[in-house]
Amino acid sequence: VTFKRIPARMAGLIIQLENEQGGKGTIKGYTHQYFADMLGTYRETVTQTLNDFKDQQLITIGRKTISIMNRTRLKEIADF
Repeated sequence: VTFKRIPARMAGLIIQLENEQGGKGTIKGYTHQYFADMLGTYRETVTQTLNDFKDQQLITIGRKTISIMNRTRLKEIADF
């Protein structure tokens, strides 16, 4: 996993956390810094990646909330 590019790792982490929270399409309670720490990257990189996903209409972003809009495409990006 650590050898994948950041978008692939981010997509995989979103899917993993969503599954851990019951698979209802939303993950709650995580900051950008948490994602950065989990992925071994900078918070700014996480913010840019999440914004790219949002621009592609893969997710919506709220305060400590991410809703998955296109799980199929996220899985493709994550290479699941």
